[in-house]
Amino acid sequence: MKKIRRFIRFYRIFLIYLSVILLSMTALGYGVVPGVKKMISLFAAVNMTTKELATLREKSMKLTSLSETDLADSSLMLVQAVPMSLLPSTIFMTIDGLTQKYGVQLTNIALDSLGSVSTESASVKPKGVDAKTGANSLSFTITVAGSIENIRNFIDGIIRVRRLIRLDIFDIAFIDKEDSSGFTGVKSTMRLSTFWSGMAKTTPKVADPVPELSDADQLLLEKVKGFTWMGQMQGDSRSPSSGVAPSLPDGPIKNDPFAL
Repeated sequence: MKKIRRFIRFYRIFLIYLSVILLSMTALGYGVVPGVKKMISLFAAVNMTTKELATLREKSMKLTSLSETDLADSSLMLVQAVPMSLLPSTIFMTIDGLTQKYGVQLTNIALDSLGSVSTESASVKPKGVDAKTGANSLSFTITVAGSIENIRNFIDGIIRVRRLIRLDIFDIAFIDKEDSSGFTGVKSTMRLSTFWSGMAKTTPKVADPVPELSDADQLLLEKVKGFTWMGQMQGDSRSPSSGVAPSLPDGPIKNDPFAL
């Protein structure tokens, strides 16, 4: 016992200093360090919020400067060119309109792997994905008959419609003698592809900046605008043969704003 008292008396100042150091380290570990970390995270959150506010302010100014009518017309025009679902009716309307416009007779049309369609606006999910563009695509084959000039005009016009169609393969047969149906002239069988784009799987963040349209984008819009629209979509009340995208109506067309 005397040895312990002597030890404490001899090392009393050292023990006091050691106790103070231990208390200080404990306070530093449990109080100061977490507080500093919290302040750093708060500063980072404030900086992020400031940047997001600046981006939102810039986005608001950009959107305010844009014409709502032009945006609506451009959106409708692009959806007409590449709809969000397959819309088989627009394919038939387009082909039918072209045959009437160029004076050729449609004798056959066959669509590949159409899938299951329940309504006009139902999502159609064919398996085809275009190897060249990576877009959802549907291939189909048509056979048309008419004079050589009308067939040539039809081929030239089919790649200039707003429901985008690509001509993959075609062959032409000249019929000099009347066939079983009494036809003489030219028959052409064409392998065509059309495209559609589903809804985006991810939604951009509110604070993401609005990208500027490049010169290529502007050129693409002008090119699509010059194409003729042969079909008629729900909510599109203009003449099918006008080829000019109308303004969207002021009131809502459907309860679902994303439905075509």
